Amino acid sequence: MRLNRDDDSKNLKEHFVTEMIEQILTGKLSVGQKLPSERIISEQMGISRNVVRVGLAELTTKGFLHTEARRGTFVNDYIREGNLLTLEAVRSAQVPTTPLILRSMLDFRMAISCDAAALGARRRSEDDLVRLAKILDEQAQLNNDENETFARLDFLYHKEIYIVSGNIVYPMIQNSIFSMHHELALAFYKALSDKDKIKRGHCGIYNAIRDQDENGARKWMQDVLELGTEVLAKLSYFS
Repeated sequence: MRLNRDDDSKNLKEHFVTEMIEQILTGKLSVGQKLPSERIISEQMGISRNVVRVGLAELTTKGFLHTEARRGTFVNDYIREGNLLTLEAVRSAQVPTTPLILRSMLDFRMAISCDAAALGARRRSEDDLVRLAKILDEQAQLNNDENETFARLDFLYHKEIYIVSGNIVYPMIQNSIFSMHHELALAFYKALSDKDKIKRGHCGIYNAIRDQDENGARKWMQDVLELGTEVLAKLSYFS
């Protein structure tokens, strides 16, 4: 692939990085594969060696590549070697999210969301409760077919619980997986004919946090996430 040389060097670098990430995620570049030299990549893509050099450095920082002295640059196993920057890049890539990544995200949410709800019950303030209640009030006014808004509020509600937990890493992780969360939430709400189920679940989490019932908050969160997994599994979403 040749990039558009009319772009400035910053855009060329961004396009180069994006193209390389998409090739790695789609398997066009396989784990362990050695990349051509900077000169050859430069010639193949019609960009300067400096753009290639800067782009490869960024791909290394994001966990997609590694360089071995006197051997060259190789494609990383980004699942084993990745970091939050890798996750953000996967989220932003213009390729379909794989069932494995989607299922992994649900498993991850189950692990941290239940913990966040329990911590929130212990640490919440009155201001926290006001912010949570505002989201629930907006959700309560939605019509059943407003699935995009349901998905948006779902993201905000869970992020707010992460904030209430007092763990400053949780909300940043939530922000980094916005598109994957939205994809799952939108599919869930489209398939969920009885939206009252999720409204009750979200209210249950809120009431337990308000009452400082850590076990109750954990259990309500688990029930909500299990409902999501059940509905999405029926859609063969993880096949």
